[in-house]
Amino acid sequence: MEKKDGKIFIVSAPSGTGKTTLVNSVLGSIGNKYNISKVITYTNRKPRPGEKDGVDYNFISPEEFNEKMKDNFFLETTIYSDKYYGSPALIKEELKLGKSFVLLVNREGTKSVCGLLSNPVTIWLEPPSLEVLKSRLLKRGDSHSQIEKRLNLAEQELKEEKNHRLFKYHIINDVFNKAADGILQIVETELSRL
Repeated sequence: MEKKDGKIFIVSAPSGTGKTTLVNSVLGSIGNKYNISKVITYTNRKPRPGEKDGVDYNFISPEEFNEKMKDNFFLETTIYSDKYYGSPALIKEELKLGKSFVLLVNREGTKSVCGLLSNPVTIWLEPPSLEVLKSRLLKRGDSHSQIEKRLNLAEQELKEEKNHRLFKYHIINDVFNKAADGILQIVETELSRL
């Protein structure tokens, strides 16, 4: 029997919407049922309290990031809030071997990945409101200038998605379990088609 390619799930949302927590919860629910894992992206920003290197992100210096860019290590890179983020190109090969992935990137990253990988499953998460998003960012401990920058960016991203729909699926992260179930249902439905 011919080995089928894995699927790439792209989850994107304004910063602070809860995409990482939701994706980790969904992957925890799936367990070993499917050959799927989260892509650990690279960034040159500093870890936030509670974030672990190699689990949440691969935290590297700006110099290391530049070296990896020169070596074509990344599938795509984006700048978000003046920091660099990149997805390892290795996932392209692993998809061909039947492994599936969940990739968390911003809208720009989604556009890049959609142009590089075939049949990505795109999921857009939204906060219930900008007020809720602001309180989540405050709880996260971001500075006031960072929060303002992220809220302005969130408003822009929400408007863009409303006017130029890029994502196949849309989920509002209002009630955590409901949002997690929504993502889980999408992932299981799509993976059952492999």
